[in-house]
Amino acid sequence: MKKLLVIALGLALTGVFVQADEGDKKPVKPAKPAGDARGEALKKYDKDGDGKLDETEKAAAKKDRDAERIKKYDKNGDGKLDDAEKEAAKADAQKRRGEGKKEEKK
Repeated sequence: MKKLLVIALGLALTGVFVQADEGDKKPVKPAKPAGDARGEALKKYDKDGDGKLDETEKAAAKKDRDAERIKKYDKNGDGKLDDAEKEAAKADAQKRRGEGKKEEKK
């Protein structure tokens, strides 16, 4: 009986010490990627300040994003992207995503 009581008391105290040790640690926040696109978009397009984008705000963001994409990749100046220009934009996006993954591994 005494053995059982000592074991139970030992386990209880161990749990208290472990819990106390974990309580001293500060929570680790994940590293915020440089140029957080979602946060920037929210600041720029969230006109009603509710912390999320409604359909109108999303449409405005998409319109601006598409205009920037055309400006950057429209090599023939016709105001739209042909297949070759779309492929260049797609390759550039894949390259950027690949570089982001490499940085995460470091």
